[in-house]
Amino acid sequence: LRGLGKVQDAGVQAEQIRQLEALRTAVTEGSLERLFIAEALAHTHWAYDRRDQALAVIEAALAEVRSAHGGRVPNDADSVLNRYVGWLRHLKRFAAAERVLLAEMELWDLPAPRRRLRDRLFGLYVEALRHAGSVSLGRGERLFVAAAERMHAAMLQDPPNASGVLNNFCQLHRRAAERRTPADAGARLERFGREAL
Repeated sequence: LRGLGKVQDAGVQAEQIRQLEALRTAVTEGSLERLFIAEALAHTHWAYDRRDQALAVIEAALAEVRSAHGGRVPNDADSVLNRYVGWLRHLKRFAAAERVLLAEMELWDLPAPRRRLRDRLFGLYVEALRHAGSVSLGRGERLFVAAAERMHAAMLQDPPNASGVLNNFCQLHRRAAERRTPADAGARLERFGREAL
Protein backbone atom coordinates (compact mmCIF):
# COMPACT_ATOMS: atom_id res chain seq x y z
CA LEU A 1 0.00 0.00 0.00
CA ARG A 2 2.83 2.35 0.84
CA GLY A 3 4.41 1.38 -2.48
CA LEU A 4 1.52 3.00 -4.33
CA GLY A 5 3.09 6.32 -3.42
CA LYS A 6 1.12 9.50 -4.05
CA VAL A 7 -2.01 8.86 -6.11
CA GLN A 8 -4.27 11.57 -7.48
CA ASP A 9 -7.68 9.93 -7.06
CA ALA A 10 -9.21 10.99 -3.72
CA GLY A 11 -11.12 7.74 -3.40
CA VAL A 12 -7.98 5.67 -3.87
CA GLN A 13 -6.17 7.88 -1.35
CA ALA A 14 -8.89 7.29 1.24
CA GLU A 15 -8.84 3.53 0.62
CA GLN A 16 -5.06 3.46 0.91
CA ILE A 17 -5.28 5.12 4.34
CA ARG A 18 -8.24 2.99 5.42
CA GLN A 19 -6.46 -0.27 4.65
CA LEU A 20 -3.25 0.78 6.40
CA GLU A 21 -5.22 1.82 9.47
CA ALA A 22 -7.08 -1.51 9.43
CA LEU A 23 -3.79 -3.42 9.22
CA ARG A 24 -2.39 -1.42 12.13
CA THR A 25 -5.47 -2.05 14.27
CA ALA A 26 -5.29 -5.80 13.62
CA VAL A 27 -1.75 -6.17 15.01
CA THR A 28 -0.72 -6.36 18.68
CA GLU A 29 -0.12 -2.96 20.25
CA GLY A 30 3.56 -2.32 21.03
CA SER A 31 4.83 -4.91 18.55
CA LEU A 32 7.46 -4.06 15.95
CA GLU A 33 5.11 -5.25 13.21
CA ARG A 34 2.53 -2.67 14.27
CA LEU A 35 5.24 -0.01 14.41
CA PHE A 36 6.32 -0.71 10.83
CA ILE A 37 2.73 -0.62 9.61
CA ALA A 38 2.29 2.70 11.41
CA GLU A 39 5.46 3.96 9.72
CA ALA A 40 3.97 3.05 6.33
CA LEU A 41 0.77 4.89 7.28
CA ALA A 42 2.76 7.92 8.44
CA HIS A 43 4.83 7.86 5.24
CA THR A 44 1.61 7.85 3.21
CA HIS A 45 0.29 10.89 5.09
CA TRP A 46 3.66 12.58 4.51
CA ALA A 47 3.43 11.89 0.77
CA TYR A 48 0.09 13.73 0.71
CA ASP A 49 1.62 16.70 2.54
CA ARG A 50 -0.24 15.94 5.75
CA ARG A 51 2.91 16.55 7.77
CA ASP A 52 1.41 16.97 11.24
CA GLN A 53 -0.75 13.88 10.79
CA ALA A 54 2.31 11.88 9.72
CA LEU A 55 4.22 13.04 12.80
CA ALA A 56 1.28 12.27 15.10
CA VAL A 57 1.00 8.70 13.76
CA ILE A 58 4.70 7.96 14.13
CA GLU A 59 4.89 9.63 17.57
CA ALA A 60 2.05 7.47 18.86
CA ALA A 61 3.59 4.32 17.38
CA LEU A 62 6.97 5.04 18.95
CA ALA A 63 5.28 5.68 22.31
CA GLU A 64 3.58 2.26 22.09
CA VAL A 65 6.88 0.54 21.32
CA ARG A 66 8.65 2.33 24.16
CA SER A 67 5.94 1.23 26.56
CA ALA A 68 6.35 -2.39 25.48
CA HIS A 69 10.17 -2.35 25.52
CA GLY A 70 11.23 -0.89 28.84
CA GLY A 71 10.74 2.74 27.92
CA ARG A 72 13.10 2.94 24.94
CA VAL A 73 13.03 2.30 21.22
CA PRO A 74 14.71 -1.06 20.53
CA ASN A 75 17.55 -1.36 18.03
CA ASP A 76 15.29 -3.12 15.54
CA ALA A 77 13.09 -0.02 15.40
CA ASP A 78 15.93 2.49 15.05
CA SER A 79 15.09 3.19 11.39
CA VAL A 80 11.64 4.45 12.44
CA LEU A 81 13.11 6.69 15.12
CA ASN A 82 15.59 8.00 12.56
CA ARG A 83 12.80 8.76 10.10
CA TYR A 84 10.86 10.64 12.78
CA VAL A 85 13.88 12.76 13.73
CA GLY A 86 14.61 13.30 10.04
CA TRP A 87 11.10 14.63 9.45
CA LEU A 88 11.44 17.02 12.39
CA ARG A 89 14.75 18.22 10.92
CA HIS A 90 13.15 18.64 7.50
CA LEU A 91 10.47 20.84 9.07
CA LYS A 92 13.21 22.74 10.94
CA ARG A 93 11.77 21.74 14.31
CA PHE A 94 15.27 21.40 15.66
CA ALA A 95 14.44 21.78 19.35
CA ALA A 96 11.82 19.02 19.14
CA ALA A 97 14.26 16.70 17.36
CA GLU A 98 16.90 17.48 20.00
CA ARG A 99 14.50 16.57 22.81
CA VAL A 100 13.75 13.21 21.18
CA LEU A 101 17.43 12.33 20.76
CA LEU A 102 18.46 13.47 24.23
CA ALA A 103 15.62 11.54 25.86
CA GLU A 104 16.51 8.39 23.94
CA MET A 105 20.22 8.70 24.80
CA GLU A 106 19.36 8.82 28.51
CA LEU A 107 17.75 5.39 28.28
CA TRP A 108 20.70 3.53 26.76
CA ASP A 109 23.66 2.11 28.69
CA LEU A 110 25.15 0.26 25.72
CA PRO A 111 27.86 2.31 23.99
CA ALA A 112 26.91 1.56 20.35
CA PRO A 113 23.33 2.94 20.51
CA ARG A 114 24.52 5.93 22.54
CA ARG A 115 27.20 6.73 19.94
CA ARG A 116 24.69 6.43 17.12
CA LEU A 117 22.28 8.80 18.85
CA ARG A 118 25.11 11.17 19.81
CA ASP A 119 26.27 11.42 16.20
CA ARG A 120 22.73 12.17 15.08
CA LEU A 121 22.44 14.84 17.75
CA PHE A 122 25.68 16.47 16.59
CA GLY A 123 24.43 16.34 13.00
CA LEU A 124 21.26 18.05 14.17
CA TYR A 125 23.32 20.86 15.70
CA VAL A 126 25.06 21.35 12.35
CA GLU A 127 21.69 21.60 10.58
CA ALA A 128 20.30 23.97 13.20
CA LEU A 129 23.31 26.26 12.74
CA ARG A 130 22.99 26.07 8.97
CA HIS A 131 19.34 27.17 9.07
CA ALA A 132 19.63 29.65 11.95
CA GLY A 133 17.57 27.32 14.10
CA SER A 134 17.41 27.20 17.87
CA VAL A 135 18.09 24.31 20.27
CA SER A 136 18.79 24.08 24.00
CA LEU A 137 22.39 25.18 23.37
CA GLY A 138 21.14 28.40 21.79
CA ARG A 139 21.39 29.61 18.22
CA GLY A 140 23.97 31.26 15.99
CA GLU A 141 27.39 31.79 17.52
CA ARG A 142 26.29 30.57 20.92
CA LEU A 143 25.18 27.27 19.38
CA PHE A 144 28.43 27.02 17.42
CA VAL A 145 30.63 27.46 20.49
CA ALA A 146 28.65 25.03 22.68
CA ALA A 147 28.35 22.37 19.98
CA ALA A 148 32.04 22.63 19.08
CA GLU A 149 33.00 22.18 22.75
CA ARG A 150 30.79 19.10 23.10
CA MET A 151 32.10 17.55 19.90
CA HIS A 152 35.71 18.20 20.90
CA ALA A 153 35.09 16.61 24.31
CA ALA A 154 33.46 13.57 22.68
CA MET A 155 36.48 13.06 20.43
CA LEU A 156 38.83 13.20 23.41
CA GLN A 157 36.70 10.79 25.45
CA ASP A 158 36.40 8.12 22.75
CA PRO A 159 39.19 8.43 20.14
CA PRO A 160 38.60 5.00 18.48
CA ASN A 161 35.01 6.01 17.62
CA ALA A 162 35.61 9.67 16.85
CA SER A 163 35.26 9.61 13.05
CA GLY A 164 31.54 10.48 13.04
CA VAL A 165 32.11 13.25 15.57
CA LEU A 166 35.06 14.62 13.60
CA ASN A 167 32.94 14.76 10.46
CA ASN A 168 30.22 16.71 12.29
CA PHE A 169 32.87 18.95 13.88
CA CYS A 170 34.24 19.86 10.44
CA GLN A 171 30.74 20.38 9.03
CA LEU A 172 29.87 22.62 11.97
CA HIS A 173 32.84 24.85 11.21
CA ARG A 174 32.08 24.91 7.47
CA ARG A 175 28.48 25.93 8.07
CA ALA A 176 29.58 28.55 10.58
CA ALA A 177 32.09 29.94 8.08
CA GLU A 178 29.37 30.17 5.41
CA ARG A 179 27.17 32.16 7.78
CA ARG A 180 30.13 34.03 9.32
CA THR A 181 28.86 32.88 12.71
CA PRO A 182 31.55 33.41 13.94
CA ALA A 183 33.61 35.08 11.26
CA ASP A 184 36.77 33.16 12.20
CA ALA A 185 35.19 29.67 12.10
CA GLY A 186 37.40 28.62 9.19
CA ALA A 187 40.53 29.76 10.99
CA ARG A 188 39.46 27.89 14.13
CA LEU A 189 39.10 24.68 12.13
CA GLU A 190 42.54 25.14 10.56
CA ARG A 191 44.03 25.71 14.01
CA PHE A 192 42.33 22.56 15.32
CA GLY A 193 43.74 20.59 12.41
CA ARG A 194 47.28 21.78 13.11
CA GLU A 195 47.13 21.23 16.86
CA ALA A 196 44.96 18.15 17.28
CA LEU A 197 45.39 15.96 14.21
